[in-house]
Amino acid sequence: MHEHSPSHVDASGPAADVPGADVPADDDIISEERVVIRRVPGGGVDVPVSLRWGDMDLNHHVNNVVIARIFEESRIRALATWFRRDIGAVRPVTVVARQDIEFRVPLMYSFAPARVGVSVGRIGTKSVTIGGQLYSAHGELCAIARTVLVAIDRESGASQHLSDEVKAVFESWRGPLPDLKG
Repeated sequence: MHEHSPSHVDASGPAADVPGADVPADDDIISEERVVIRRVPGGGVDVPVSLRWGDMDLNHHVNNVVIARIFEESRIRALATWFRRDIGAVRPVTVVARQDIEFRVPLMYSFAPARVGVSVGRIGTKSVTIGGQLYSAHGELCAIARTVLVAIDRESGASQHLSDEVKAVFESWRGPLPDLKG
């Protein structure tokens, strides 16, 4: 699975770039969702991820496949944040080489977003291991993940070395990797 993310995340949306687009006045806005990604003491970032009603399965909790997508979304947002903040490094093209998820307790649907702590663990010559801890809106640890991303050349698909600049960006977001029991 390729990990693509925008190099710049623009909260204003496409309407801001279209002349004459209908942009509501402030008093017409009745609800607004804003994503705030915060640095976590000890390393990494805290990424909120909104849940959808359709994420639930027959057991009335968020489906395990959706959990994998939540980890993916939080990882993409973290990477986009990390590489946007460091002007000197270009985010490498990566593929998921391995992902391990351990489920602790069911994640129940809520209007409030789930939160994922994302940090960098191991930094290799061609790969990086990203850790994730998924918390419910109430702060309960629901799942943990470790994902190994391998840098590749976009044209050939061959693995390639991480540059010193990229390694430096990853190093600045180091944090603890969750301990998997399996």
